[in-house]
Amino acid sequence: GACFWLTRGEEVWLRRRPEKGLLGGMMEVPGTPWDKRDLSPGEGIKRADRHRNVIEPSQSAAAGDKPGTDDMLAHAPLEAEWKLVPGLVEHTFTHFHLELEVYTATTRKKLVPGEGAWVPLDEIAGEALPTVMRKVAAHAMPDAGPLFAKR
Repeated sequence: GACFWLTRGEEVWLRRRPEKGLLGGMMEVPGTPWDKRDLSPGEGIKRADRHRNVIEPSQSAAAGDKPGTDDMLAHAPLEAEWKLVPGLVEHTFTHFHLELEVYTATTRKKLVPGEGAWVPLDEIAGEALPTVMRKVAAHAMPDAGPLFAKR
């Protein structure tokens, strides 16, 4: 899967997970579905194949740049110059292991109310972020210090 770390100045875009289901009601970094039954065709490919097709960290991720990026970027909160952060975020839940690629972008746009919220980066520690999302934050902002430390 993938997560999309979108910043606007000193804020990051977060959304609330559905009340029912895994991590219900908690805030999250927007991303692709985690249930393989919900994934688009390109997202279900083998990890090795997927990694051959993703963009390099120095390239922007415009839809259609390389095979495999379209499906991931279809879940991004908006069109932007998404950059792939090297490496993966890994997290194990009780019944499955999750591997996430993290894409980052900046914007000046305001998104539609109700879809999510801009959260000041200096307040993110107080948000109800699950451990997997704290790992995503730490991966997206490795130089941010202990605020984003992996737990």
